[in-house]
Amino acid sequence: MQKHIILAIAASAAATSSLAAPIADPMWVQTATPEQIGATYPMTAARQGIEQSVTLSCGVDFHGLLYDCHALTGDTLGFNDAAVRASKFYRLSEAQFAAAAGLPTVLLKVSYRLSDLGAYQQNPQQHQKAVGGAPQTSSAQFDLICTGRFDLANGKSSPANLHLVLDLNRGIYCEAGTCTPRRVVALETEFRFFPEQSEPGVELTMSVNRSTGILSFSGRSISGNTAGLALGAITANCDKAPFSGIAANKF
Repeated sequence: MQKHIILAIAASAAATSSLAAPIADPMWVQTATPEQIGATYPMTAARQGIEQSVTLSCGVDFHGLLYDCHALTGDTLGFNDAAVRASKFYRLSEAQFAAAAGLPTVLLKVSYRLSDLGAYQQNPQQHQKAVGGAPQTSSAQFDLICTGRFDLANGKSSPANLHLVLDLNRGIYCEAGTCTPRRVVALETEFRFFPEQSEPGVELTMSVNRSTGILSFSGRSISGNTAGLALGAITANCDKAPFSGIAANKF
């Protein structure tokens, strides 16, 4: 449905990527302790006295937590898998997530030193405290079924139905049936969506009021002689529905 709306608002569409460049100069509000790093130290490497650093590329969710991490370095001793396990102890500033464009990613360097292993062996209970702050229930994962009207600038209108799938833990949403994840931010008064900006010169905005459940989706020209001209809009009432799921990235 959203694709059809974009085609109606703009003459044609060209696919663009929703993944943003990695966040520069990440601001960590929580990092792994030496005990936590030591708890994930690969034993084969530890027995050989080997130290190593691993660089991970990770997605960042609305709470600053990392997901879908994968290593950018080669490995034969288990450091890559260990670093992915250690990534759960890191948390990025939520302000950086909110300021990022697209679906934020971040590069995380995890360094393994034998002194970390020693710290863990001296105080093994300290590694058990992981990052807090993210909801552990499904309350931040749900669908929105929205029914309303699509009004074009030429005065024509038609029924509009949108089925949105939200995963606020990961800060993403998609349209049911054609799920290409896009970014969503939960603000105090609204859910602010970042739809695909697929047509040059056209800006799309979408939000849902958290009090009334009213969705507003509009397009306007931002270039040329028609800059500022409203091209079309949707107004719809949304109801919450059980979460139908968004697949995690495979790579």
